[in-house]
Amino acid sequence: MAEEETEVSEEGEGEKKKGGNMLVIILIALIVLILGGIGALFMTGIVKIGGDETQQKEAQAHEESHASIYFKLEPAFVSNITLNKRSRFIQIAIEVVSTDPEAIENVKTHNPVIRNNLGILFSSISDEEVNTRKGKERLRNKVLKEIQGILKEKSGSEGIDDVFFTGFVVQ
Repeated sequence: MAEEETEVSEEGEGEKKKGGNMLVIILIALIVLILGGIGALFMTGIVKIGGDETQQKEAQAHEESHASIYFKLEPAFVSNITLNKRSRFIQIAIEVVSTDPEAIENVKTHNPVIRNNLGILFSSISDEEVNTRKGKERLRNKVLKEIQGILKEKSGSEGIDDVFFTGFVVQ
């Protein structure tokens, strides 16, 4: 009797294992079929991600028209300054940024005027503008306003969005 019970229980477990394996196989097959169907819909173009082509082209054109354009004023500006009653040299590398390609062309066209005015501005730098972060930020804002003023006078539009010091050396 004890042997019969063992045999019955072993047969029941075997059937459960087969049924469990079959269920897993069926689920995997269903998942593969569903994913294959979705993939086919995307491949045939019935279902699209991200809208239609005209929307994508408009979005790309908008990004391109608002892309930042950087222009480096070369060579770097070198000026003599007086710091702590001692004569020093300062070298400042500057890049301007704009989203308007015409503004960058205006900077190139009026580069001699810009370089002249910035050279004069840099020769009057104070100790604070060289030694502190706040002073450098104020100087950067002065440079931005100077360039924007020149461009406004010469071309009618300020055009430049910002100015960056990419090199700042005092010797």
